[in-house]
Amino acid sequence: MDNLIDIFSGNYGLEREAASELIRRMERMSFRKGEIVVNCGAFDDSLYILESGIWSGAKSASFGDAVVWFAFGGEAVVDIFCYNTQRPSKITIMAETDCIAWRISKMRVDKLCDTSLGIANAIRKVFETNACHFEDEVIWMADKESAGKRYSALINDHPELILNVPLKKIASYLWMTPQSLSRIRAAMNKG
Repeated sequence: MDNLIDIFSGNYGLEREAASELIRRMERMSFRKGEIVVNCGAFDDSLYILESGIWSGAKSASFGDAVVWFAFGGEAVVDIFCYNTQRPSKITIMAETDCIAWRISKMRVDKLCDTSLGIANAIRKVFETNACHFEDEVIWMADKESAGKRYSALINDHPELILNVPLKKIASYLWMTPQSLSRIRAAMNKG
């Protein structure tokens, strides 16, 4: 758990003590590859901290699943729509690999925030950091002038995706068809 606390506190600029206090109050869970964590239309207002593995968040569309994000070990994951509105999820969250995650309900988070300034500040920083990260991802996608550059940048940042996530999902996340991604990969392998 010490390694998770170090990574999590580093990712979110948290005091190690606050990160440790939060994680100690969470429930450890295991998820198998392909297991649904939150189903679209279901309700889960929990905050998760992913210890290991990869999760994806996707919305079903007429052309298949539209992947909107990936999460990796040391990152906090929350279905923000459920958490904030107390309404059913608009996305499906799935374990792309076998994963270990830590879970705490919104009700417990709220109670902890009422009694611990350290945890309240930690939760605030997690949500602020995730909001900035999401905005950065959208801008990153828009700034890359070619699909090939988007793919190359993603794989440089997260090489584990290629080994663990179907190319169809990576293509969806990069706003391209699987066929386009195959052509890009073939061109990169040639040259």
